[in-house]
Amino acid sequence: MKFQAKAADLAAACGAASRVIDTKCQIPLLGNVLVTASEGAVAITGHDLDQSLTVTCPAEVAQSDSITVPGERLTRLLAGIDGDVKVETADNAFVIRSGRSRYKLATLPAADFPAPLTVVGAAELELEAEAVRRLFVVPLPAISTEATRYYLNGIYLCQAGGQLVTCATNGFNLIKTSIAMPAGTAGGGIWRGVIIPRAAVVEIGRLAKYAPFKVKVDDKRFEVAAGPFHFGTKLIDGAFPDYARVIPSPSGHTIEVDRLDLMGALARVDAVAAHAKNVAAVVGLTWGGDAELRLCLTTDIEAANDLLKGSVVTGECRVAASINFLNDVLGAHEAETVKLDCGGGRSPILITADDILGLCMPCRWEAPP
Repeated sequence: MKFQAKAADLAAACGAASRVIDTKCQIPLLGNVLVTASEGAVAITGHDLDQSLTVTCPAEVAQSDSITVPGERLTRLLAGIDGDVKVETADNAFVIRSGRSRYKLATLPAADFPAPLTVVGAAELELEAEAVRRLFVVPLPAISTEATRYYLNGIYLCQAGGQLVTCATNGFNLIKTSIAMPAGTAGGGIWRGVIIPRAAVVEIGRLAKYAPFKVKVDDKRFEVAAGPFHFGTKLIDGAFPDYARVIPSPSGHTIEVDRLDLMGALARVDAVAAHAKNVAAVVGLTWGGDAELRLCLTTDIEAANDLLKGSVVTGECRVAASINFLNDVLGAHEAETVKLDCGGGRSPILITADDILGLCMPCRWEAPP
């Protein structure tokens, strides 16, 4: 192997590819990145057996080959070098030259490195950056981290009618969003439903700004090609709950409020709540004919009593919910105004705006009304 490239380009590519490396892995080869030099480009790949990320950058390649080197050490070294570097392999070493300086890193054979995760001959589509953000970034706060319910540890992607839908839930709240099915979508049958792991969803969100953003999926893997990035992940092998059964029909008890004003009121109520560290306070919500949303602490209604002006009020409601879960759902929205819909008591709270639906399960109201 022998090539010349900008140190900054190689450092950025190596740093990105290293994001998928499991730092706790005890297998030395999986702590390395695969460096592949071919005509006019160098590709750097990170792998943890469940995900792979390949980043390509331009280079003047004199001799093509592949080798693996420690990802973190290579990134740190390249980040401290300005200008171009000359790279070659010799005597099982990865040699980097910058001016009169010379550095060597140990290598392991490329033949033992796992192949990048790819999808062949399956469903595919191309998405705009806003569609990627809507489908993958918006539902992220509702993904469960509970290992026992592994099938909730990701986002559910499916086709429903003429819509491409994503949904995530942790059992306490739920966020669902959708876009119109992109024109020219191939392999429509596979969009019946797959579960994309949380770590993969986070990486997909990072790649949203790169175009063109192309997606492929089968019943085992999910693949993204975005600009110089090529990302692949295994899917979660499990059955996602029927989210449609959890979402209640409109109750007729609704109020529309400013989203940021509501989040500010929640912060004020939470500030006076006496609760243990990392344990969310519970807020009581009531509304009725006076077109106001009242927020109070369910444990002591006199300790906090916040009033927000609402609009388009129908019916009355009295319900309690976790402040943290309400904030997660409200934070997923971007609209100026959101609509709250709840029948009260043990009914979930629906929070909707545009094509984003959030659901927050109720809590016990401890203090008397």
